[in-house]
Amino acid sequence: MNLLQISNIVNFIIGDRLPDIPSLTPAKFCDLLHIAQLKHYKRKLGLPEEYQPGMPLPRQAFDITQKITEDLRRFKVIKDGPSAIPVVGGRFNYPAGYYYPSSLVAFIEYPGEGTRSKVIEIVTDKRWDEMQGNWVDRPNDEYPIANSQATFIRVAPETIIRVGMVYLRQPSKPVYSVTISPNGVNQYNPAGSSWGISGDDWDEVNQVDIMYVLLSDLGITMQRQDVFQIAEKHKQQGI
Repeated sequence: MNLLQISNIVNFIIGDRLPDIPSLTPAKFCDLLHIAQLKHYKRKLGLPEEYQPGMPLPRQAFDITQKITEDLRRFKVIKDGPSAIPVVGGRFNYPAGYYYPSSLVAFIEYPGEGTRSKVIEIVTDKRWDEMQGNWVDRPNDEYPIANSQATFIRVAPETIIRVGMVYLRQPSKPVYSVTISPNGVNQYNPAGSSWGISGDDWDEVNQVDIMYVLLSDLGITMQRQDVFQIAEKHKQQGI
C-alpha cells in the first residue's frame, strides 16, 4: 500500500471510531506513522522490557525466527569487500544510518599469507577491560573483539586493518507529498512521496501492524484482524 491508501484507511477508522477528532493532515499523519513504525521496529528487534526470569528471550527478537528476519531484511546494509570499513588505531566510525549490528568480521593481514577474516565478538566495557588486562585472555588475531562507544566502535587487536559489517539501518521517516491542482485542491503526489530508501520498507502485513500501533496511540482499541479487514476492503474498492 502507498501512503495515500494507508492515510485513507487510518482516517476512515478515526472518523468511524472518534468522529469528533478531525482527519489527520499529511504532516501529522507522517509524524504519527513514523512513531508507530519505530515502536514496531523496536518490537521486532526485541523489547528489553520483555526479558523476564525464566524467559531468556523476548517474544520477538531479530533472527530468532526466519519470519522476523524476513520482516527486517529490507533494513539490512552490508559493508564488505570494496565497501569494508577501514580501521585506524583500533577504531572505526559508525556507518551512515547504523542502528543495530547483525554481524562483524575482522580482516587481518598475515605477512606472506594474505588477508584472513575472523568473526568478531562484541563485548561489554567490563569484559573489554578484563580481557585487555589478562595475558591469557587478551584478544588476538584468532579471537578479535569489538566494543561500542558513543561515536565509534573500538576493536582489538590493532592488527585488524578493516572490518566487514552487516547492520540494520534506521527506518526512514515517511514523506507524504502533495501537489496543488489547477482548481486549488491538494492532491497526493506519488512521485514525491516515499517510505523507505528503496521502495517500501515494510510489506503489507507489517504495514497493517504499524497502522494498528498508530491507532492504539490515538486511543482506538480494536483487533489487528479488524484493521486488516478494513484495509483489504479499501484496497478492493480502490479507495
